[in-house]
Amino acid sequence: MSVHLCKLKSRTTVQVSAGRLESILLRLSICLLFIGTVSGCAKWSHLGDTAKKPEIGFPEPQMSPDAVAIDAVFVRLDEQSAASLKTAWASVNEQAIDINLRRKLDVNGIRAGVILGETPLTVQRWLNASEKRLKEDVSEQAQIAADVSSHFQRLVCKAGRRKELNLRGVHEGQLVLLHNDGAPKGKTYDQPSLLFEVKMYPNPDGTANIRIAPEVQYGLSKPSFIGQDLGWRREFRRDADTWREATIEAKLSPGQLLMVTGTDEPIGLGESFFWTETAERKKERVVLLIRLSKTQLDSLFDAEKTAASLRAMEGS
Repeated sequence: MSVHLCKLKSRTTVQVSAGRLESILLRLSICLLFIGTVSGCAKWSHLGDTAKKPEIGFPEPQMSPDAVAIDAVFVRLDEQSAASLKTAWASVNEQAIDINLRRKLDVNGIRAGVILGETPLTVQRWLNASEKRLKEDVSEQAQIAADVSSHFQRLVCKAGRRKELNLRGVHEGQLVLLHNDGAPKGKTYDQPSLLFEVKMYPNPDGTANIRIAPEVQYGLSKPSFIGQDLGWRREFRRDADTWREATIEAKLSPGQLLMVTGTDEPIGLGESFFWTETAERKKERVVLLIRLSKTQLDSLFDAEKTAASLRAMEGS
């Protein structure tokens, strides 16, 4: 899948007065300033709890007692940067992932682990390079440089509630996606979009368990009913396949990173989810980094929410 940039040529000559030209340049400057302001930043030091306080008169939004905040970014690596993956894995604790799960992930072309200490220099260089592209490349800011964006996403997740971490938006055409749940299988999807289902389960000690599963949504939207605390609501959704056998589960402390990418040999789900093609038709590897930013659960003051989080984790 790729994005084609088209150049439009015009031979029309337009006469612009000096006053009109000054007005146009002023509007262009404001537009460029706005783009620079809203662009996501991939550097972890900018993703902490350092947001500006709200203006006077507006209350600061509060997280629910069982909510967990995570920061996520998909980092694209060109051929030169991908060569440093081996160095990065040396700082990752893959033992944090259950060995049986690691075997299932491996046959599906996925590799995962937890960075326990400071962000490794290699990973920080990836983030710095991604941040630089977002600042300097207009196509990156417009999210058309590749079908995987390096803008960071912040998710606030209630215990056991589903959140979606978008990887690739809806694309015209079809995608053949292979996976392995005991035997190689494949399926063709119309107008697919790729994402990860994310669920968080806070623990009384300030840590949280994370579960992420690769998912593809496809076809036309259909009406469905979604259960909520106060009843049901109608929602239009597309059909979806979620690979439970490739669900990644890990326990994170605040500040720790979960790192997920494809195996060195691109196969199965890993090939579809962790490789991309740029607008210039260059292949790049994709690395998913998720940081646990903040939890709210306090077993001393909210035993009921603590018990509910544990029940949700055990029942899912």
